[in-house]
Amino acid sequence: MELQAQQPTEEGGSIQAARSSANTPIRPTNNRWTPTPDQLRILQVLYYDKVLKCPTPEQIQEICLNLQQYGQIEDKNVFFWFQNLKALERQKLKEFQNVPVGGSLDLLWC
Repeated sequence: MELQAQQPTEEGGSIQAARSSANTPIRPTNNRWTPTPDQLRILQVLYYDKVLKCPTPEQIQEICLNLQQYGQIEDKNVFFWFQNLKALERQKLKEFQNVPVGGSLDLLWC
């Protein structure tokens, strides 16, 4: 195995270092929003108790402003939270409707 002398690049680093960093996979940072327990509780109260299923953009902005005191949150997080919960409910309803007569309902609530 032959050792190569490291040649400087225009940026001052070595060609070998530049090659190795170019081949290094870039790991994406975790930009996923995770609601705090207080934020989650408030969102669930709005959805289930206040029956707020499709908030308007103005309502989303107001909800976001209220939830910011409990942690970092953006309007898009609130929008997607409501959208995802509606989709999950539709999915559960569809699964429930596909249960054969006489089938076990215990599997639906796992």
